[in-house]
Amino acid sequence: MYSLPTVKTLDLLEYLSGRSVDENLAQLSKGTGISQATLLRMLNVLEDYGYIRKSKEKRYQALFKIEKDNALHQDDKILIDNIMDKVIKQGASSVEFLQVRGENLFWVKKLEQSDLAIRIAARSGFQRGIYELDAPSRLYLKTIGKEKAAAKFDTGKFYDTAYSKVTWLKALQIFDNEDHNKVIFDKNGNSNGIRRFAVLLGTKDNYAGLLSIAEAAIPLNNTENHINQMIKLLEEAREIFLKTNRKGH
Repeated sequence: MYSLPTVKTLDLLEYLSGRSVDENLAQLSKGTGISQATLLRMLNVLEDYGYIRKSKEKRYQALFKIEKDNALHQDDKILIDNIMDKVIKQGASSVEFLQVRGENLFWVKKLEQSDLAIRIAARSGFQRGIYELDAPSRLYLKTIGKEKAAAKFDTGKFYDTAYSKVTWLKALQIFDNEDHNKVIFDKNGNSNGIRRFAVLLGTKDNYAGLLSIAEAAIPLNNTENHINQMIKLLEEAREIFLKTNRKGH
């Protein structure tokens, strides 16, 4: 496992770098998963060193930008943008491109329909712990395998989509039976009423990240038909990504 203070610092820096709007302490705490007391100490240091600015309304603005050298290749960025546009045009409520950074899922990019009655809070730059065993988390854990997952994460912190804590043995039972080559989804949604479908963009040994469709888990006239449609959208998206990469763009 990584050093917790280091992980929290990196999580905060990446979160601040990805925000296009200023946020107050409560919003930053919710977005990063860091307690307000710890967060305030970290923000004070960043402000003293000139990395952030605090307004009179006590909202924080980043004065820096983080760009990773190991980020996506430009061709992959363009390809993923095109794939996400296509998924939205074909009827998904919202589509998200996610990567895992440290112990968190990180929302690299999100698109959504303009006329949604219920909007999902997660936006580009948002992050949350890998420990909620929803579709994206299960897919990632299955992809890296149980041995690496046990070495990288705190095995005592996992919980299911009903927000009930589970043992490591139970967590293994939940994610290890999944297939990383298929679309994984949460039929009934999570404790926040969000249903996600997720697919791996790439192969087990070489992938760009996770593509996810997120929607409100509300009753539908034909839920099974809808689920099959969303699965098909992501299957087609993954196939486009794989074929394009095999051709070397």
